[in-house]
Amino acid sequence: MSDIRSRFGERVRALRENLGLSQDELARSAGLSRNFVGSVERGAYAATIETIEKLARGLGIAPHELFQTRSFPGYVRGDVRLMRFFVTLDEMLPKRDRKQFEEIALAVARTFMERSKRGRR
Repeated sequence: MSDIRSRFGERVRALRENLGLSQDELARSAGLSRNFVGSVERGAYAATIETIEKLARGLGIAPHELFQTRSFPGYVRGDVRLMRFFVTLDEMLPKRDRKQFEEIALAVARTFMERSKRGRR
């Protein structure tokens, strides 16, 4: 199993779990089998361009977001919408303000994640 397949699979799993989807729900919305989704998440299968597009559609994101490397707190375990908001704001800010913004983003993400955990219990 290659490292890139493994990392891609971890990313798909994290995004799926963020959205509260089961493998079966993602598979149905992406037009794939549950077994195939599980194999991609484990890194056992390499995803083709067509599969990447289907997975992205099933997750409700753009295909490039499956390869997003810019990270803010709360992205992998938090809400995808929150990450999009952080990235949009970060891109609008001058470089001199980014450190302060990242500190604010961390505080917001922590609060969001704490509230999400309480809501799941």
